[in-house]
Amino acid sequence: MTREQRFAQHITELASAFRVVLEVRPGMSPDAAGAGFVFADEHLPLHRQRRAVRIAPVTCEVTYAIALHELGHCLSPLGMVTNTEASDTFRRTHNYATKRDVRLQLLEEQAAWEWARHYALEWTPLMDSVERMAFDTYQMNARQYGVKS
Repeated sequence: MTREQRFAQHITELASAFRVVLEVRPGMSPDAAGAGFVFADEHLPLHRQRRAVRIAPVTCEVTYAIALHELGHCLSPLGMVTNTEASDTFRRTHNYATKRDVRLQLLEEQAAWEWARHYALEWTPLMDSVERMAFDTYQMNARQYGVKS
């Protein structure tokens, strides 16, 4: 088994072990990945909804790090804190209404990356770069709202 195949298998095993619905979309850009809830569960209370990730196929270190990060949103205790703690405006539109919303999103991102690092089979310099680049976009946005991270 190649390293990349081990990465893909690891993501599948983690999702299964933690009961996260894994939607792998061939042809999807890795930066379009996301975490959330299964649409069929929308009528259920939040604590009963199944968590889900939508990712590109895991074929390299980059897609592996992104997949781990999205699982981290579902599985870290703070990975989806905006679902309950952010303003109603942010939850409906994902547009920041308050500085608190910005801080909560930074907290979510940090928690998801920490989870990813912890559960990774290995964490490489390339994965570190992906994390830094992705997190930097949230930090730049936070600075526009006057929030220092």
